[in-house]
Amino acid sequence: FCDCCLCMFHLRDKRESNHFDLYADTFETFLFLSIKFTSLVSDYNQRTGVHGRICCDSFYCSDGQFGLVDPSSISESVVFLSPEKQSKQAVLDFHSDLFSLGILFYEMLLGHSPRVDSDWLPILDFSENKLIPSAIVLMIQKLCFRVPKDRYNSFLALTDDLSRMLTDFKKTGQISHFFPGAWDRPTRMVFDDFLYGREPDLMTFKHFFDQASSQSQSALLLVSGYSGIGKTSLILKAFDEFLPKHTVLFQGKFD
Repeated sequence: FCDCCLCMFHLRDKRESNHFDLYADTFETFLFLSIKFTSLVSDYNQRTGVHGRICCDSFYCSDGQFGLVDPSSISESVVFLSPEKQSKQAVLDFHSDLFSLGILFYEMLLGHSPRVDSDWLPILDFSENKLIPSAIVLMIQKLCFRVPKDRYNSFLALTDDLSRMLTDFKKTGQISHFFPGAWDRPTRMVFDDFLYGREPDLMTFKHFFDQASSQSQSALLLVSGYSGIGKTSLILKAFDEFLPKHTVLFQGKFD
């Protein structure tokens, strides 16, 4: 099946500041590049933090050495942005770069970016090449989950899965089926922004917003409570989930 896989990727030549096409007709090359790119993004996260702009223009090759382009010199590509980065409300961590890597891997295999739905979430359609091994499909799907904590817990776990696939392919010419992330364990403590037990409050917020919108009237909703109980988190969550994309939120605090 390897002859049926066309991997197309644009790498930036650092010396000439242009692009050249790198074609690979085997999954071995795809896995080799994926491991290289994952390692570069992992190193960047450990040294600096979230890159935030992983895309097709994020990597270069100079004298046979791969490198990662500084995010300040790359324009954002919406399809590569994680849901939490699009919302601009959640605190970003390495999970955001993992999502972008998933989109990048998809494009490497299919030759184009995935379509997106009305919320700009990717629609991962692998029907164009049904010979892509199931383990790779599951890996990319895991990377692109909407909820950050459902993705890989570390770059190391992703690299382990990629290395396992590469070893399989070199030995047998095939990639055996397995569930990616089976031995994945968090390497750091991560606090997500999920709100527990606040569903009634969220629905109250939605009720008043829908009522004001349908009547084209102004409305004032006050949220009170002791310091630290999650008032700001509740409002930001409601804004992210219920309000239309074109809505503008003005926020501030005072004593």
